[in-house]
Amino acid sequence: MKKCSEPAVSVIIPVYNVKTRLQRCLDSVLRQLFTDFEVILVDDGSTDGSVEMCDEAAAADGRVKVIHQKNRGPGAARNAGMAVAAARWICFVDSDDFVDENYISSLLSAGPQDGDLVITGVLNGYADGRPTTVNYSFEKSESASDPTELIGRYNLLNLGSPCAKLFDRKLIEAEGLRYANLLFHEDHIFCLQYLLRSRRVCLVEGTPYVYVQNEDGTSLTTVPRSTGLYLKGAVSMHSLLKAVYAKYPKISKRSFQFSFSIFGLQDFVEAWKVAATPEEKSSAAKAIRERWLSYIKYYRFPKEKGDKKLVLKIILGAA
Repeated sequence: MKKCSEPAVSVIIPVYNVKTRLQRCLDSVLRQLFTDFEVILVDDGSTDGSVEMCDEAAAADGRVKVIHQKNRGPGAARNAGMAVAAARWICFVDSDDFVDENYISSLLSAGPQDGDLVITGVLNGYADGRPTTVNYSFEKSESASDPTELIGRYNLLNLGSPCAKLFDRKLIEAEGLRYANLLFHEDHIFCLQYLLRSRRVCLVEGTPYVYVQNEDGTSLTTVPRSTGLYLKGAVSMHSLLKAVYAKYPKISKRSFQFSFSIFGLQDFVEAWKVAATPEEKSSAAKAIRERWLSYIKYYRFPKEKGDKKLVLKIILGAA
């Protein structure tokens, strides 16, 4: 097939040691009914044979580009893909997931315009072969330049993965949006930064994306989390969620509290729990004390019932 110099959509797929799953992912993307797209495979230092699979795919299909780089994490891989993307519109697929043949056409069915964020539904797939279940979906396709009501109705602040979304590369470039070097919450941070700058949010009914999980419900690419990772991600999430609330102050309080408790506050608590040294525990406790007012106002959905008492002890210096 002749390679497109300016395709309509760039599909970016970070690849790291997924030899047993990459072919299913790639086949599902290349079988799209909408054909005017390019695939950018970013090999992030794979050592299991994924490299050869990427190169073979590029040799067999002119729509496929391959970037090879040293292992720097999925955020850096997505940055590398965005840097060479030729299309106006960008979407992402994780290399251990797969999509149906309407994935791209579903995203484009919203008729995206300047600065739009398009979101479609996701199924949960399971590595042990269990049938798929719905992760989230939308009652109908709709769009709004003021997404306040949609954010509350569908808990859009929780949808932190870049997958099953369509992004405007013009807005990304104009705003200088890139993934932060965090390895934790970097996806969610990127999506919230884009949401803050988007001109319209479009929801598309259907579930064309399948997010594959392990038997215990975790992602196949879950990164172990240290106190440092928790704190870095939590600081960014705390400020970004407050910025979203400032821009859309009529978001339902319960919806905001739910997201802010989980992503803007709970991770400071998790940082305290996993601390391996007194210094790390002290650093996490300090971060919590600095945000005591946020805990009082918004901490309504802690991960564990005892966490509210723990936070109170930390604030009072008794833990």
